[in-house]
Amino acid sequence: MQIIVEMAEVRGETFSNRFKECLPLITQIIQPVTLSEYAERTIVTILDSLSAMLRKCPKAAKEAAIDGLFNHMLQGLECFVKCLDSPRIQLACARLFGQLFTTLEMEFFHSLTDPSVKQLTEWMCWQLKNRLLEEDLAEQVAKNVAILSTVFVMDEELIWLCKKLCSICKFEVVQQPSESLKRVTIFKLAAALAVRADATRLMIVVDAFLPYLHREMMGKSPQNTVELQQISLEVAEIFKEKLGDEIYARKLTQCQKLAAEKIEQRKRRKKEEAVVDPMNAALKKQKKNKAKAAARKRKLDTDKPYRASIRKKRRQAQQ
Repeated sequence: MQIIVEMAEVRGETFSNRFKECLPLITQIIQPVTLSEYAERTIVTILDSLSAMLRKCPKAAKEAAIDGLFNHMLQGLECFVKCLDSPRIQLACARLFGQLFTTLEMEFFHSLTDPSVKQLTEWMCWQLKNRLLEEDLAEQVAKNVAILSTVFVMDEELIWLCKKLCSICKFEVVQQPSESLKRVTIFKLAAALAVRADATRLMIVVDAFLPYLHREMMGKSPQNTVELQQISLEVAEIFKEKLGDEIYARKLTQCQKLAAEKIEQRKRRKKEEAVVDPMNAALKKQKKNKAKAAARKRKLDTDKPYRASIRKKRRQAQQ
């Protein structure tokens, strides 16, 4: 693969005919069985080499796409996108998709049915929801989703995308409250969607993301509060500029009312549970108090590192 890439770099577009000959051979490699037969380093090299070939031979790549030479390869890439065992393979695959989206016309992807643009977006969102998400992958996935979103011309498609992204924000709030990368990335993506949206589509974006932005603007996250507040305020300012002061103020008031209603509902449920199932309510309260105590202990250990060493010495002395 590296030799082929070097040939493409030296010969440029004169390598076009060879590119079409090589593509079916590469497609045979990009299959699920490759993950078990090849080493991680080899797979990453293959994906990166294909990205380089696309970059060096854009005209040949477009011709190959018209001839349908990419269709089977795209189907095989799903397992590489979702390779849980290797963040490096996930990143290389995300970069390959980024190069594909840049090199080929988006009309080509719009015409695809297997995988469809919606499926490709779901693959990208799967990567974004990954518990082990890293900054470089998040950045590349955000770029990919931003490009794919240009194909969503129907309002229903944009609503679907916004709901998908908001569900990832909710996942991080509930499952990974100490992390912020997913929300920061999605808020930036929301800003990009808002900037290029017309009046109708802007309302879709604002209605979907403003409740999550409002939460972070109010500093509700236990960690990374400053970072989340800053990015949420910046995105909210973009919404405000696009909507106008009056409409934005009305939308923000709706978010505040909704947040207050949720708090009241939560309090009501706790009171009802204390009456209906006092044992379970007591256990939940006990668990919450233990978590608070552990959090305070961690904070003190961070501020005063010597505390941990003192505890360790005491335990050793007791043994």
